[in-house]
Amino acid sequence: MSPKRRVLAALMRGSVDYTPASSATTLGIRDAMAAFNSFYPAAHKDPEKMAKLGASLWELAKLEVARVPFCLTVVAEALGCGINWGMEVRQPSVSKHLSPDQVTLPEDLLERGRIPVVREAIRILRRNVGDFLPILVGFEGPFTLAGHLVGTERLLEMCITQPRKVEEILEIATEALIMVVKDMIKAGADYYVIPDPTAAPDVLDPSMFKHFVVPKHLDITENVGAPSILHICGDVKKILPYMAECGYNGLSVEEVVDLVEARKIVGDDIALVGNVSTKKTLPFGKPEDVKAEALKALEAGVDILAPGCGIPPITPIQNIVALVEAAREFAEKKGKKVRRATSYAAEILKEEEKRKALDPEELIKDMMPTEEPFKSIAYAVFRGEAQKVSELVKEALRKFNPKEVVDKGLTMGMNAVTKLYENGVFYLPQVVLAANAMQEGIKILEEISGKAGAVEKKGRVVMHVAEGDLHDLGKNLAKAFLIADGWEVIDLGRDVPVDEVVKAVENYRPVMVTGTALMTTTMSAFPKIAQKLLEKNIEIPFICGGGPITEEYVKTFPLGIVGKKAYQAPKYAEAAKKMSWKEIREKWQVIAPI
Repeated sequence: MSPKRRVLAALMRGSVDYTPASSATTLGIRDAMAAFNSFYPAAHKDPEKMAKLGASLWELAKLEVARVPFCLTVVAEALGCGINWGMEVRQPSVSKHLSPDQVTLPEDLLERGRIPVVREAIRILRRNVGDFLPILVGFEGPFTLAGHLVGTERLLEMCITQPRKVEEILEIATEALIMVVKDMIKAGADYYVIPDPTAAPDVLDPSMFKHFVVPKHLDITENVGAPSILHICGDVKKILPYMAECGYNGLSVEEVVDLVEARKIVGDDIALVGNVSTKKTLPFGKPEDVKAEALKALEAGVDILAPGCGIPPITPIQNIVALVEAAREFAEKKGKKVRRATSYAAEILKEEEKRKALDPEELIKDMMPTEEPFKSIAYAVFRGEAQKVSELVKEALRKFNPKEVVDKGLTMGMNAVTKLYENGVFYLPQVVLAANAMQEGIKILEEISGKAGAVEKKGRVVMHVAEGDLHDLGKNLAKAFLIADGWEVIDLGRDVPVDEVVKAVENYRPVMVTGTALMTTTMSAFPKIAQKLLEKNIEIPFICGGGPITEEYVKTFPLGIVGKKAYQAPKYAEAAKKMSWKEIREKWQVIAPI
């Protein structure tokens, strides 16, 4: 079979001679850029370079795909977002959002931004490799695109406060995606993938996924009419039944998803794609590590062996070769196995229905104050009622001091939100809404007292997003938990140079510093920060979080401690006041359990 026939047959759950090794996600790696002189960011803008890089892993490693483009910002740019073009080892990201009322569908969408570039790259690929190699095109999913357009935090808050406006924005995003994908299929793409990372259950409530996201993906699959894959990051077990309802031929999942269990959930008609780790094994492992992990996926019955998410640019070509070799060696030894199992998606959905039936306020009533006005303030924070919080705090300050209002009212409400978030009852939209409400209360306290910092703080924490990285949702969420717990936060923002972080720590003398990185290419800043702090005799805990950060990684440099969940931040800060970074690193699972 040709690679094209093999991949498309596997995607349709048909017969193949062996399980193909391919990729549903972005695949530009530095070794390939050098081999074909097609480096980022030029390869994002030049169709010739894009086409060369898109087919490069077939040429160098026989990975069975030509895939373009290499980021999730193409449609966002065409709809008016500002773009940071990144660098050789960093993909483009959105640097400027629109207001919700600015989101419109331009008549000339297909001629805007890089859409013509991607179209021409596909035409080039069609001429050069289209007879035998499958051509895959991928664009950001509707919920992720909506987050690009208006800002992810704003979108999450609007899911609760302005659901109709969210529907309007998603409608425009979906219509734009349908137009663009159909245009690319017409240009010569064989199939398409829609990565929608912002819709992941780490971010979005599964019930909101069902309500807001599933109908839009159904619109895409029903209107495009070509073979298709949906990719969502993280542990998607809770939403796999909903993903299976979206109409895609395949589902691409990360290494945290058990493939045997996933097969039971989605049934026999949908192909599973994945799921070799792009956080650890592919970029940092040895070829034998890649083969071992690939073998597990093959034994579990994966239909298309592939990276679990976008391939980091720093991934060595030898590891891509190992991925391909694993598929062929497995076929030679055992042949392809397809595990058939009865779907138990109904059981997953039943658990979700149980969660939705819970009364959140009933679950936290024992945590809430009973004395007024603190009870009303706490519940207003819990419900995310910012205006009401403002009014109640103003009234409370006539009788009570700021510390009482914070400790007995604002903090109690936010603590209840944190508890439900930890237990999987609340998700990020509720947390963002409550954090904003609490911040409104703090602002009123400071305005009335006549000075910032009027509320006594437990201590100070410096926070930042790694140099070269613009993804700040995780940092902002951890910041909200810290502020709610009474900490002063020095927020340095996104894309912060190493020396600026070190200087801020010198100036502010915090109990700890935090860093967030969503990409393997940006987390390399963390060891540099740690080393420079040590050179200045500063030994404080450095909490490192984000998708690619692992406990193994932070142990490779001093001061580093893994941060897996945003709600751990206050617990780490408390520990930092009385424990060394070495003690916290050793006991983090006890200090800040998840």
